[in-house]
Amino acid sequence: MSDYGLALLILQLDSETEAQPYIDELISTANCDASFCSWKGKSWRHYQSDKDMESTAMALKALLKFAPQREETRKAVAWLMSKKEYNRWRSTQDTATAVMALTDYLRYSGELNPNYTARIYVNGELEKEFSVTRESLFKVEPSFTIEEPEKQCTVLIELEGEGKLYYSIT
Repeated sequence: MSDYGLALLILQLDSETEAQPYIDELISTANCDASFCSWKGKSWRHYQSDKDMESTAMALKALLKFAPQREETRKAVAWLMSKKEYNRWRSTQDTATAVMALTDYLRYSGELNPNYTARIYVNGELEKEFSVTRESLFKVEPSFTIEEPEKQCTVLIELEGEGKLYYSIT
């Protein structure tokens, strides 16, 4: 059975006890490293559900149902977010699948109720400070560019308060 099919099976089950052997199998097929977990499609079918994005999104939904606290759950969210290109994913199908899984994650995590201040230091100097609350969550645009960066910089991100801050550095 493909990872996608296994995730769909788990989503149809009613109890954690019943789902546990399938969850164990799903986790055993994950491609994980220190930051990310993803599930590979077993074959490529044009606009079918056996691709990496769909497999990982459905695996995330299955883990959220019975094992939301597992490290693989957090790493699957990180993987999905790392595949985002500006405000979307590669295709409309990938975008829809990722958004459905991440919406389930937001329900579980409580991330829509942040109350924090973030400070970003570059080489020990404060470069950016911003606050995020429930009211400002979708209005904050904290991106910035380091003018004439050195070959090697030290970046420190400090978070004070409740909530999660996602970032990327390129």
